[in-house]
Amino acid sequence: MMFIKSAFASLLTFALAEVALAGTYYNASDLRNCYDYIVVGAGNAGLVVANRLSEDPRVKVLVIEAGDLDQGEDYIKIPRFGANQGGAFQSQYSWKYSSAPQEFINNRIISVPAGKVVGGSTALNALMWQRGTKADYDAWEALGNPGWGWDGLLPYFKKVENFAAPEPERVAAYNLTYEPSVRGTGGPISVSFGAVLPEFNKKFIDSFEELGFAKEKDGAGTGDAIGTFWTPTSVDNTSKERSYAKTGYFEPAVDRENFDALLDTIVTKVITRQNRYGKREVTAVEFATQGGAGERKTITVSREVILSAGAMQTPKILQLSGIGPQSLLSQHGISTVVNLPGVGQNYQDHTFMRILQNIPVPPIDDVAGAAGWAQTPRTGPWTGMQHINVLNFAPLSKVSDRAESILTRYAAQSSGQYLPTTDATVISGYNKQKAQIIAGLRDNTLTSTEVILSAAAIITYNQHPFSRGEVKIVSDDPLDHPSLDFRYGANPLDLEIHADSVRFARTIMDTEAIASLNPAEETSPGRSVTDDAGLIEWSKNAISTIFHSCGTAAMMPLADGGVVDSELKVYGVSNLRVVDASVVPIVPGTHIQATIYAIAEKASDIIKNSEVYQTGYATSS
Repeated sequence: MMFIKSAFASLLTFALAEVALAGTYYNASDLRNCYDYIVVGAGNAGLVVANRLSEDPRVKVLVIEAGDLDQGEDYIKIPRFGANQGGAFQSQYSWKYSSAPQEFINNRIISVPAGKVVGGSTALNALMWQRGTKADYDAWEALGNPGWGWDGLLPYFKKVENFAAPEPERVAAYNLTYEPSVRGTGGPISVSFGAVLPEFNKKFIDSFEELGFAKEKDGAGTGDAIGTFWTPTSVDNTSKERSYAKTGYFEPAVDRENFDALLDTIVTKVITRQNRYGKREVTAVEFATQGGAGERKTITVSREVILSAGAMQTPKILQLSGIGPQSLLSQHGISTVVNLPGVGQNYQDHTFMRILQNIPVPPIDDVAGAAGWAQTPRTGPWTGMQHINVLNFAPLSKVSDRAESILTRYAAQSSGQYLPTTDATVISGYNKQKAQIIAGLRDNTLTSTEVILSAAAIITYNQHPFSRGEVKIVSDDPLDHPSLDFRYGANPLDLEIHADSVRFARTIMDTEAIASLNPAEETSPGRSVTDDAGLIEWSKNAISTIFHSCGTAAMMPLADGGVVDSELKVYGVSNLRVVDASVVPIVPGTHIQATIYAIAEKASDIIKNSEVYQTGYATSS
């Protein structure tokens, strides 16, 4: 492998673990003249694709990443939720985005971390390892994407995993259940259950049993992820460290002679031309090293470019390349290559709120935890246990007494009423998404609200928001962050669901199981706030991101505002694909990292089965 760092040319054999490589100059002059495939972005999706394509030694692959390698910092490798996650979010390994003022939640600006590092957001996230319901993915297929339903994705969910079954004593101690038939073994990402289930989390499970919820056998894996379950995490069961795209996909590929990586480098645009068949094709990628400060250069590609830069950067790169809404491109003096109104539209996220109510339980970040982590073998509460590892996913009928009223009013809204665009194709696609969401929420096959109990709060997440946002360039300068207008609460029914989620959280706190923990009084919003007006106003000041940004280059038909087809090819460009969270048409009701890995594994097979991969050229494009 040619790892492109001029100051470290002698390290081509690459002892990756703990080598201090961050912050050095990447020598673009060491690049090959041309690559078969260029992958833009070294997050979980991009690294999956680059790894899988480079399994064939005849195929030359270049990965370009805006960030660098982490240096094994504790806040990345130790699987703790609170302080470690915060440290990663504020580090050099995060883009540290800020949203536009959010009009519908009192003009608040939302801070949005996203991975800017080899491994992407899998280096920063809370390690939750789950899948949505069967209906989540079947809805994708129903929108015009054959092969992208539950049955089409399950083999790829399994392919990613190296699942470590819990020890019999843990199974017995915690009444832990799982379904081996839906779990993968031998995959690149290690998945395991924590070593300890805190007492308050056991009480959390009991509280839902009081409320009539089933305890799922394997809610994170079987496609029936409605109910309560102890979730596994992306933690290596032996080392007790984070398992992420760097360890699972990058490190196994770096020594390959046909795999090159160019880090600390901003892709400024893809360059296209009209080919001899009259179709638009990508010929090169333009980039700037030194975090964008270096001279702009280009590298040619013979087969395909795969954009895997994430839900914020991928639409930005497309727009800078002249692929996007013509009116936006014209506004910034960019010639339109392909008029694709859906680029940057359809932004979705799981919004969350913390309902503050202290529960007197021992903290995880204590001296015993530190001592346990330092031991070999590692033991104690830091070893594979996040403070939060029991989750509940509830249907709308359980969360809200007015579920049918909400769905009826949602169905009755005028076409595109609360969207940020008037484009007819995007509105058409949204209407089809809307029909899928209404059907799933009505028959309880889609979840409405996720609930988590921590020592300081009960936390609720809106799993299928009705609102949609947008991502747009603000200039033709690639170093400018795009405008991120998430439009949380743009559809007022989302705020009603948030209000009812507070009421639902109080119902949980009032169960005998939680009452036995002697929780303190609710401090925010406070039990005196009971009416819709008060709860909605509180929600506007509490809503934030849970970092599941997706949808901005949606996999849908072109007539429905889609940006990519079911093979993830960008409409109007013969050899450009998007493989990342951008392609998700409807955000699934789950923590999304396992889903993005599965998308990328499936995409890798699609690419490897394509004509251009098999023959080296395409006869019709």
